[in-house]
Amino acid sequence: MNALNKKIGLWIAALIAVIAIAAAIRTQAGWAAEAPPATILQTVDGLKAEMTLGTYPVKRLQSNDFTVKLSKPDGMPASSYKLHVRLSMSNMVCGVVSFELKEIAPGVYNGDAVPLMAGIWDAAVEADNGERTVMFNRKLKAGA
Repeated sequence: MNALNKKIGLWIAALIAVIAIAAAIRTQAGWAAEAPPATILQTVDGLKAEMTLGTYPVKRLQSNDFTVKLSKPDGMPASSYKLHVRLSMSNMVCGVVSFELKEIAPGVYNGDAVPLMAGIWDAAVEADNGERTVMFNRKLKAGA
């Protein structure tokens, strides 16, 4: 009976180790993380950005609507900026996705985000009007 208890104990320890490793891998890829909201508001150096994703969580390997509304401190639209977005995944070597947002209305910029895999992505949004450059950051979740 003692040998049987040892075998059962080893199997249980091995099972716990496999579960712990699987959980660590899923957490590293961002699968276990709670999804950030679809809309994020940020103000940097007086410039306010409202960053919104059309479908959320976004779909991997598909075009996903990414909209940024920029406004000045007085609430007026911030026009004539060039917006560049860089998607990357923390602690992962899966590539970087870069794209431009086009101004579709005064202070409203839109483009397509195409994450390469499921998980939590970092989006760095650079807004440049020729006089200054402002950086905004948000996280987004990509599903299957």
